[in-house]
Amino acid sequence: MQQYKMAFLDKLDFIVTVRNFEGVDDIAALAHAYTLCGTHAINITQAGRRVGEVAKGTQEGASAA
Repeated sequence: MQQYKMAFLDKLDFIVTVRNFEGVDDIAALAHAYTLCGTHAINITQAGRRVGEVAKGTQEGASAA
């Protein structure tokens, strides 16, 4: 398992809260974050590397860096 960090963003893209979590790979990390995003977009990073961002209610859904 790899360590990831998710930052929950408000509508102005300011960080509301940050959580650490584990995932098998980048795709699994994005999928896990997507299940938690609700009304917030979530930016996912790993050791300073941007993995992607997920948000419900957008046409893009998940974007990988």
